[in-house]
Amino acid sequence: MDFDRDVSKYLDKHKGEPSVGALIDSNDFKYINDLYGHDAGDAALKTFAKVLEDNFGQLGKVCRNGGDEFAVFLKRTTMTEGRAIFKKLFRQKLTFSYQGKDYPYTISLGFEGASREELLNKADTALYAVKMTGKGTMAAYHPDMVKEGRAQLGFNLRDLAVNLPGAFFIYRADDGKILFANRELLCLPKAMPPQT
Repeated sequence: MDFDRDVSKYLDKHKGEPSVGALIDSNDFKYINDLYGHDAGDAALKTFAKVLEDNFGQLGKVCRNGGDEFAVFLKRTTMTEGRAIFKKLFRQKLTFSYQGKDYPYTISLGFEGASREELLNKADTALYAVKMTGKGTMAAYHPDMVKEGRAQLGFNLRDLAVNLPGAFFIYRADDGKILFANRELLCLPKAMPPQT
């Protein structure tokens, strides 16, 4: 990927110079696609990419990392400066336009300043920690953050309950324990006895 190659080259040439890497995720992007269609999702991604390029393009490099996740690399930037720069992004009202209507969205962001090998891995751990605690905010990497297997829930139950229609429940497969059941599931009418 050009982003990885360019960041590696830069860090090799500027050893010891501070830099910050971040991973930024558009929250609930799947719901945009599900509710409004893929054209709306494309519009949201293009708008988000432009916002990131406008905010960070002059300071470093921006790329789409896959799906609704983007990577940002800030040259000659300390962690303190990076935090201030990212806070400016969070103060902006983020919306995308589709068919003449504006739709708001939120983001989650994890960031870290480190060597090439650790930069985005630690930012990913920080992003994962943000997503597990409720989204819509940012966090710098901290050694106490643990990035467990992505097979675990990557969203919080409140988001799930608010955004998914219909009756559903979540259970842990290894022991069958029910972790969550929404109100619609609990209120389902009892099955009628078979007619003879």
